[in-house]
Amino acid sequence: MAALEAIAEQLCLYLADRDRVLAENVLYFAGVHQPDLRPLSRRWVHGMTTILSAHTSPAAARATAVYMDGAVLYALLNDTPLDQEELRAAIDLALWSTHGAFLGPHRGPSV
Repeated sequence: MAALEAIAEQLCLYLADRDRVLAENVLYFAGVHQPDLRPLSRRWVHGMTTILSAHTSPAAARATAVYMDGAVLYALLNDTPLDQEELRAAIDLALWSTHGAFLGPHRGPSV
């Protein structure tokens, strides 16, 4: 599935730039302690949900965005991001199990 591969590839490329990921997440987590920063902190998940919602259900898009958020934290804590295949498989499961359909006909997760 080309769209699924593209999502995993782009997330993998993003996670490869550790300095950028770290800088963006410092701001992201600042919203936990500073309520005035929360709207800015929420932009990543909300933006990703909006992008994915154009291709799947809102519930599946949100679940996938939340998973991707966790993958970012995992990469920061472990100094090594998940590889593209691990990301693709998990995104596939998140999209499929949440709503049963993603980007057109799909018979289930390919894991």
